[in-house]
Amino acid sequence: MDKSDFAKRLANKLIEQLKAGTAPWQQPWEAGQMASPYNPTTGNRYRGVNILALMATDFADPRWMTYKQAQAQAWQVRAGEKGTQIQHWVWEEARPRLGKDGKPELDNDGKPIKDMVRLSRPKVLVAAVFNAEQIDGIPDLEPARDVGWGPAGKGGEAVRRVPSEDPTFARGRSVLSSFDRYDPFAVAQTI
Repeated sequence: MDKSDFAKRLANKLIEQLKAGTAPWQQPWEAGQMASPYNPTTGNRYRGVNILALMATDFADPRWMTYKQAQAQAWQVRAGEKGTQIQHWVWEEARPRLGKDGKPELDNDGKPIKDMVRLSRPKVLVAAVFNAEQIDGIPDLEPARDVGWGPAGKGGEAVRRVPSEDPTFARGRSVLSSFDRYDPFAVAQTI
């Protein structure tokens, strides 16, 4: 994997996709079809430029992980599959606290005390990740679940059920009648 010029290669790929009308954000998605790239072994979503790098691939599955992470789950990356490069920028690192004598200070257990130090320049770590479509043994992607309520969520349902006779809520009823029109400042003024 060539680690140099990650940004340039990604930019060139995105330009090609824009010209072809197939950039990731131009895909004709259907509700619940596309999810942001995430790592199923950690539960973390990818961030920053890595989102673009992963969405710019031809894979529909949003799950990505390293070879070692797949192995740890008893899943196997198929022979010959190529990873997709991502970057992780480290802006802080733990360094041993040094005493006046220049030696590391120790805690009560005799272990070096470490302080988090902000780096003047980030360390850029590069990794190759594989899509779930490249991995054998990984469970199928579960479709998005229909939870049975709209964007207002359970809170919106609770607001609609507030008894209008209750003097505590009656004064703020107009500002609580719809989640879309909820105004916390108006609520505070009416209570």
